[in-house]
Amino acid sequence: MTTNNDLNDDMSLLIRVIQESLNKVLVGRRIRLTTTTDKFTKLLPGAEGTINLIDDHGTVHVTWDDGSSLGLVPEEDSWEIIS
Repeated sequence: MTTNNDLNDDMSLLIRVIQESLNKVLVGRRIRLTTTTDKFTKLLPGAEGTINLIDDHGTVHVTWDDGSSLGLVPEEDSWEIIS
């Protein structure tokens, strides 16, 4: 019989596998910022940077060409992969 703990363990494993896969595929890729909801960033649409991590919340952490860093939140921010 499957328990809630078994389902939680399975879901945690699935999330970890997806996160590791995204990191393998996307880390090092270049992106261009389209929009951000961050009121404090100086980044403007068109800024480019390199993905360095996707965390367990799905935030895409980027090192931007201007030297800044800003994590992009899917569903709040938008960007395009350029290479």
